[in-house]
Amino acid sequence: MEDDYTVVEDFADRRGSLYCGLYDGHGGRLAVDFVAKNLHGSIERELRSGPAGDAPLEAMRRGFLKCDRQLLQCGAMQVGTTVAVCLCLPGPSGQLELHAANAGDSRIVLISEHAPTRLSVDHVATDPVEVRRVQELGGRVVNQRVGSVLAVTRALGDHALKSGSGLTADPHCVAHTCGVADRFVLLASDGLWDVLSDGDAHRIVLQHAHLAPSEIAAKLVQAALDGGTRDNVSALVLRLR
Repeated sequence: MEDDYTVVEDFADRRGSLYCGLYDGHGGRLAVDFVAKNLHGSIERELRSGPAGDAPLEAMRRGFLKCDRQLLQCGAMQVGTTVAVCLCLPGPSGQLELHAANAGDSRIVLISEHAPTRLSVDHVATDPVEVRRVQELGGRVVNQRVGSVLAVTRALGDHALKSGSGLTADPHCVAHTCGVADRFVLLASDGLWDVLSDGDAHRIVLQHAHLAPSEIAAKLVQAALDGGTRDNVSALVLRLR
């Protein structure tokens, strides 16, 4: 089991804020243990030290990249982790603002009353856009794997594939201001998405909306197991209203 997660309330001393990170390691636990312990601190330092008016997404991007450089110093050459982070911050107008960042195929999905909205991008070696990016950086995709090794095209760690091979820790980032129809945010590792669609997850979450978020997450994990997933499965559910 190489999945892990981190939840921090009142993040960066901002009352009402919440940091949620979900990590799916591969090749061992070195990278996922380091990221679970250190990424939120790296992002917090960037939030505090960034220039006036600096967007939280820029702080998150810098936090990802600095944490990745620290993993190089730790010797994470053939071990890494995907990362999905959602930072919930009270906005100036009182509305909740979501700041999502991901590298790899752990997914972030906004669950509204009407439909699911994916806030992340699956960085996988079957995506033509990602394949082209890897190739333009001098890397090769063989048998739908970067360097014939890794199925994801972005991750923290895996530094043997970073220099000239196209792998990167640079995350996809997006911001969303919550509306009245937005109910939950779901973060889950690819073991869940291997057998459930965004629509499946949306249905399960709303079907069990009366339960505590941890119980909803357990329902999702069980649905993935019942669906025959063969990978580790982790899920975090955040209730927005």
